[in-house]
Amino acid sequence: MTRPRHTLITGATGALGGALAREHAARGDRLTLQGRRPAALARIAAECQGLGSEVTTQAVDLAAPEALAEWLAVQATDPPERLIASAGLNAHPAGDTILEADADSAAILEVNLRAPLQLIRTLAPAMADRGRGEILLISSLAAWHGLAVAPTYSATKAALKAYGEALAGRLRPHGVAVTVVMPGYFDSPMARAMPGPHPAMQSPETAARHVRRAADRQRLMIAFPQPLAMGCRWLGLAPRAISHRILRLLGYAPR
Repeated sequence: MTRPRHTLITGATGALGGALAREHAARGDRLTLQGRRPAALARIAAECQGLGSEVTTQAVDLAAPEALAEWLAVQATDPPERLIASAGLNAHPAGDTILEADADSAAILEVNLRAPLQLIRTLAPAMADRGRGEILLISSLAAWHGLAVAPTYSATKAALKAYGEALAGRLRPHGVAVTVVMPGYFDSPMARAMPGPHPAMQSPETAARHVRRAADRQRLMIAFPQPLAMGCRWLGLAPRAISHRILRLLGYAPR
């Protein structure tokens, strides 16, 4: 009998993380799930167990480096075949303020960027020693062109994109595949709180299927939905005066 694949998902209590957990549970994976909210984490675990998956959970705050390091030391003894860094935060300048609050910006940097790097620095060497593994980094279409309504969020997603591209070349000779995932809007409290319009919003389940299929094919990068992805990439290539004007007209920047 084939041994179940071990998949570790951070941010499993979020909309996309929970959908990814159910998507992989339905395919028989053995799951390790992380989230900040114990009650929500227990609910997701029960749903995945109902789909036939063996599930281990840990309610750990990714913004707490010491707690994260302690948890990862345990995970390194049984490294996953597939690591999905799905946890993420966002915040926006409020009212008449120019930038996000210092505390919000610091938390976004911790969860969106430092924590995924700590995950990879701990678990990738074990994957490389084993000669196989898959790492998925959840970036965003905002990585193509930063959004004035979410500067720190945009910066972390652009950094993840660049890090994932570099990491892919570094780890491929060791049998470890890296996929950078650049989704648009999927229905979640975080997406709905984002200022500006939310075009082509997908369900978390649809987004999770895109992610899982890209991982199965070991694609270097996936950006979706396609029309929005093409538009965002064009904004990143266009002269800044033009792209900034378009984003202002669409409501993604102050007028």
